[in-house]
Amino acid sequence: MNDSMLKNSVILRMIIIAGLTLLLLAPTLFIQLLISDRESTRDSAIAEVSQSWGGNQTITGPVLTVPYKELVQSSKDIPTYTVNYIHFLPSKLLVRSTLKPEVRYRGIYEVGLYNARVMQEGEFPPLVIDKFGIDPANIQWHDAFMTIGISDLKGIRDTVNFRFNQSSFSSEPGV
Repeated sequence: MNDSMLKNSVILRMIIIAGLTLLLLAPTLFIQLLISDRESTRDSAIAEVSQSWGGNQTITGPVLTVPYKELVQSSKDIPTYTVNYIHFLPSKLLVRSTLKPEVRYRGIYEVGLYNARVMQEGEFPPLVIDKFGIDPANIQWHDAFMTIGISDLKGIRDTVNFRFNQSSFSSEPGV
C-alpha cells in the first residue's frame, strides 16, 4: 500500500517536477550570463573603435552671419557700440553625400564604420537689411562669415572648403 501511495501521490509528482524545473533553469541562467557578458564586450569594442574614428556626425546647413554695430547709451551718456549678428539661411539647399562603408575588427567583433563625402549647395535670397531696422552704414560686410555645424570634428579627415559666388575659401575651426 505504501508503494502505491507513493506512485499515485500528487504532491510527490509536484515536488519532482519543481526540482527538475529548478535543475533545468541553472543552464539557462549560465547561458544568459554568457550572452550578457558577450554583449558588454561587443559594446566596449564598438566604443573603442568609434572613439578613434569619430562619433556620430550631425551636419547643419550653411548659415551666413553678418555682423553690425549698434549704438548703446551707457549710464554716463557715453555712446558705445556693441557688435550684434544677423543670421541668414539659404532659401534653397541641396545636400549630396556618398557613403563608403568600412569594416574594422576588434577581437572577434566586427565594427561597421562609414566614410562620407558631403557636398552642400545653397542659394541665398537677396539680403534685405531694411526690415531689421539697422542703419546700412553700421553693417560690417567685410567681417561676414559662413558657418556649417559639424558635431564631431574628430571625424573630419580632409579640409572643409567653401565656394561662394565662384570664389573658394578654406575653413577655420570655431565655436
